[in-house]
Amino acid sequence: MKSIYGLFGSGAHVSEQEALDLGTAMASHVEEAIAERRPRGILRASNLGTKCERKLWYTVNTPEKAEPVEPHAQNKFLYGHLIEEYILWMLKKAGHKVEKRQETVGITLPNGKTVEGHIDCILDGRITDVKSANSRGMDKFKYHKLEQDDPFGYIDQLDFYRAALDDDPAVSDKDNVQFVAIDKELGHVVLDEYNRSHVSIAAIKAKVQTADDMCSLPEPPARGYFAEPDGKSGNLQLCMECRYCEYKWTCWPSLRKFIYANGPRWLVKVLREPDVPEDTNRHRT
Repeated sequence: MKSIYGLFGSGAHVSEQEALDLGTAMASHVEEAIAERRPRGILRASNLGTKCERKLWYTVNTPEKAEPVEPHAQNKFLYGHLIEEYILWMLKKAGHKVEKRQETVGITLPNGKTVEGHIDCILDGRITDVKSANSRGMDKFKYHKLEQDDPFGYIDQLDFYRAALDDDPAVSDKDNVQFVAIDKELGHVVLDEYNRSHVSIAAIKAKVQTADDMCSLPEPPARGYFAEPDGKSGNLQLCMECRYCEYKWTCWPSLRKFIYANGPRWLVKVLREPDVPEDTNRHRT
């Protein structure tokens, strides 16, 4: 975004309060990352976009069965949060109106339950999510691909915020949402906008209600994905979506992990025993 780029070399002064605001915001992310936290079984805006209902059921009902997040992954997530916080600060410094940073918003269901989420911000009157990605991952924002390929439900999450803030005067643009994306490798910043006027507030709330009803079932629903052939061996391996799921060991009780030269491979059916080492630690990703 040109407004951020224009700050560099501009001679703009950073006040003591502005520096304190940035430092405090970043410190809060560090504190949260290093604090001891127990898994929380709760339906939230951040997991409503999960494409697999079975995974969502596990997230809400059996969070303790999730694979532990490796320290290097936690460090990666923290790094992303710090970059995103910095970009929000730069947007404000560049003269943009940044409101409701990290505020809690919610949708109350007919049964009285409130499903909540944390909005990144309202930027110049529009609901906005800030994302950081590597150069390859930036393509989905740079080339406006999320409407065709949104595996993590980013747009669904912004729809949730549209419904939660439907009557909020800070949102002057009710029909459009946007992403501010930052390339963690090269420093590029992209604004990616989506018109959502075709998705009604009633439809969004109905989707949240459906998800809550599903998570209230005594047993998880059927798997959203299927195993796929592992070459011509007759073995079956996890598809890409399941490989990255933190509940794969729970969802696939017969799962076995083998260490190939090009990386791990998760097999759910073994007819021909692989001639490579097997990792028998069920909680190592």
